[in-house]
Amino acid sequence: MARLAGPLALAVAVLAGLAAAAGAAAGTRFLSGSPTAFPGWVAGPLAGLGAPPLGPEAFVALLAAMGAAYAVALVAHHRLSLGAALCAVAAAHLVWALAPPIVTPDVFSYIAYARLGATHGLSPYVSPPAAVPGDPVLAFVSFRDLRNPYGPLFTLATYPLAGLGLPAALWTLKAVTAAASLGCVALVALAARARGGSSVLAAVFVGLNPLLLVYGVGGAHNDSITMLLVLAGVLLAGAGREVTAAGAVVAGAAVKVTGGLVLPFLVAGARGRPGALRRALLGTIAAGTLVLAVWVLVFGADALVGFARTLAAQGRMVSELSLPYLVGWVIGEGGAGPIARLGGAVLFLAAAAWLLVRVARGHDWVDAAGWGTLALLLSTAWLMPYYVVWLLPLAALGSRCLAGATLALCLLVGVSRAALLLL
Repeated sequence: MARLAGPLALAVAVLAGLAAAAGAAAGTRFLSGSPTAFPGWVAGPLAGLGAPPLGPEAFVALLAAMGAAYAVALVAHHRLSLGAALCAVAAAHLVWALAPPIVTPDVFSYIAYARLGATHGLSPYVSPPAAVPGDPVLAFVSFRDLRNPYGPLFTLATYPLAGLGLPAALWTLKAVTAAASLGCVALVALAARARGGSSVLAAVFVGLNPLLLVYGVGGAHNDSITMLLVLAGVLLAGAGREVTAAGAVVAGAAVKVTGGLVLPFLVAGARGRPGALRRALLGTIAAGTLVLAVWVLVFGADALVGFARTLAAQGRMVSELSLPYLVGWVIGEGGAGPIARLGGAVLFLAAAAWLLVRVARGHDWVDAAGWGTLALLLSTAWLMPYYVVWLLPLAALGSRCLAGATLALCLLVGVSRAALLLL
């Protein structure tokens, strides 16, 4: 029976996910990433399965089944072949790639920003989606007054989507983000083997995580693209190619700025090897200069100001899942008030500084980058379930303590999200 535990866990993870994704395709409103409309092209191919819509209780039960299967697969990973693990990961990704956008409509914001620039000739860093009230994508966008918070590399890459029409643009983004997530699994398995760890455990740890599947792949968030570039940097740094490693991480930050958190750890980790620090700094400066030059040339100098203002506006947003929100309630601020936010910021900066000092003294920079990312997730007032995508690959390559803390955070976020759905 012990031999069957791992394969059965893989099957349950895929089948429970299929049931949840098919229920979302049936028009389950609380799961829909489309706030005001749910046409057939948004529902997608899984609507053809004829599954009934899910209530919150059924959805939470299916997520719990996915979580339990994930836990069993982690424990029984030594009984799984790499081929079986990767097949299950690929099947689970396919299920959620075919699901409609889950919970958050950010994927429609990606399309809106692309259409602002490519179709309407407006800078998405200066003008919000609401600037073109007649654009058909606006019916699917929640944050209509929010200017583009994403980097120039991702924004430029989405411009061709503007000419495809909304259905093709949506499902292209779903396919690209799922492929990027699978790429992350492949790279983390390679990196784990190179670092003397288990490729199977790393692949399962990242690729079958329910939060990554449901909210990351299901929601078609670009965090997987960011982490694909960051993981390329991890592999390149391990091979002694610090110039291109730093360039890859800078490229990740040019998709979503949070990818840049890994960069100071990579640079600090290059100390002590002849010429490595110089190469890391050279790669950082060269790639950063190129990104800024393209940003200004394509979008104009005012794009940088608009981007900074958008990030500041996002910094004022509050999620009920966040630790500062809970601390704020405990201390009587009614949520993430000034004291809770300041405390979170101070703790994150102190943790990051301490971790960088440790790296400079010889600690593993990948593990330190993971702990720094965990500190960021614990300190931010705007915490979303798919943000664990930033942490999972680093935790898969780091220490057991980091992996355990990451799983604890995933459990806390998953349970908190479930509680919000059931209330």
